[in-house]
Amino acid sequence: KDLVLAGELELCNSMSSLGPVAVKLGQTLSQRPDLVGVEASKALKRLQTQNTAFDNQLAYAVLHESLQYFDGPLAPGIEYSSSSN
Repeated sequence: KDLVLAGELELCNSMSSLGPVAVKLGQTLSQRPDLVGVEASKALKRLQTQNTAFDNQLAYAVLHESLQYFDGPLAPGIEYSSSSN
């Protein structure tokens, strides 16, 4: 059982390390055991319930760099100013 848990954690940590898009893909695949298998599906469900939050300031910095300009708002009620970097 410890070996299975270690494998599940490794899979989720690997997906998380690839960034938010990979996490979302993993979350989606967790709902499709017909595509990834039952064990992988169970493991990927951790990305829905036990995933580490992505730091907001890092996300803003990535948007700013990727778009060559970003001065929010990111979404209604979520303000961002490039001076907060």
